[in-house]
Amino acid sequence: MVIFSVYVVNKAGGLIYQYDNYVPRAEAEKTFSYPLDLVLKHHDEKVVVSYGQRDGIKVGHAVLSINSADVLGKNTAEGKDILEYLKDSSNYPVSIRFGRARLSSNEKLMLASMFHSLFAIGSQLSPEVGSSGIEMLENRRVQTPLLPDSHRDKVYRAGGPPTIWNRCSVEEDL
Repeated sequence: MVIFSVYVVNKAGGLIYQYDNYVPRAEAEKTFSYPLDLVLKHHDEKVVVSYGQRDGIKVGHAVLSINSADVLGKNTAEGKDILEYLKDSSNYPVSIRFGRARLSSNEKLMLASMFHSLFAIGSQLSPEVGSSGIEMLENRRVQTPLLPDSHRDKVYRAGGPPTIWNRCSVEEDL
């Protein structure tokens, strides 16, 4: 099973350590003619689809490459702003790959504090006395177990599709 990322959160909810092993993969690629029938906008140092979901391209997907050249944040490989590049009709037809981009540093901090909040709420609402709170967050795409350590820090690892997890020590996983 692949591990996408690891988060270590202290007992106060602060992010101590984060390791990201996620490589963005294209979920849709399409060749467009002028004018572009999607609405794109800048969001957190990347260009994302804000309107015009179609052909596997979804709202929130980021532009990963243009004409097989990877983009660098809001800019093309040549350093031009992506939105300005796409406004110029002489650059068409253009092939654009879309997918989920890497999380920004701010998004990683928000995710860690959200995990901590969910853990604290789960500990308080549990009907069992002395409950340790949430053991795992799971959906059909990712499984995120919580591995508390002896210092009351919390270790989260976001992995691939749900499978049977072996309970391992934190030292073995890191």
